[in-house]
Amino acid sequence: MKFTTTRPITTYSADYMVGRGTRVYEARDDITGKKVALKDSWRDFNRDAEGAILEQILLAIREQFGHEAAEA
Repeated sequence: MKFTTTRPITTYSADYMVGRGTRVYEARDDITGKKVALKDSWRDFNRDAEGAILEQILLAIREQFGHEAAEA
């Protein structure tokens, strides 16, 4: 697959050292010409992934307050 970016859609907080470091571009598929959204992000590998942190939080809520509290 090969895409050509045409314009940025969002670069909110992409330049900060803390955060998701995400940019989203409007792009074009070079083969089909179809417009797509292309997400570009970076992650500090010395930090836990957001999903892992969320799972730890939900587990702690379940242990402290019960399963239903984590589902709310």
